[in-house]
Amino acid sequence: ANSGFANKVVEILVNNLERESSLYKKVNLFFLVDSITQCSRTMKGDGVIYLSAIQTVLPRLLSAAAPPCSSSLENHQQCLKVLKVWLERKILPEPIIRHHIRELESVCCSYTSVDSRGPLQNERALDDRIRQMEGMLADEYGSNSSIQLPDVSIPAIQTENDERNRFDGEN
Repeated sequence: ANSGFANKVVEILVNNLERESSLYKKVNLFFLVDSITQCSRTMKGDGVIYLSAIQTVLPRLLSAAAPPCSSSLENHQQCLKVLKVWLERKILPEPIIRHHIRELESVCCSYTSVDSRGPLQNERALDDRIRQMEGMLADEYGSNSSIQLPDVSIPAIQTENDERNRFDGEN
């Protein structure tokens, strides 16, 4: 992956988030960003390019995924969960994540007390059928970073050894 491509992908995601009117779809798009972010963290080399691109637009991502209105409280809670996982796993620099966590928590507190509500509508229950799907690994906030889509293949990243072996086989 190169920097221009990563920036383009992230910009497309931000634009889709900003245009989307459904709060439920907004949080799902933010979970997609989370999956890309967590996969990028585990990649060697070029994965850091996506992390940098996401860090640059994180304020836009969060304001689009969790707009400042009382009807988006659930989205704020879901974004908070993602940010707390990122903080725990050291996905992005701690001061940046803590800043956004404080902002989201202040918005959540201004709308309602967290203790006075039931489970979130967007939060997946432990017995949710989605969680029971074979091969689906959902993490603690309902997203996943290892989903496999049928008929979609992601090309393997070639290494120098792969190139050397290919040329050795031709000689």
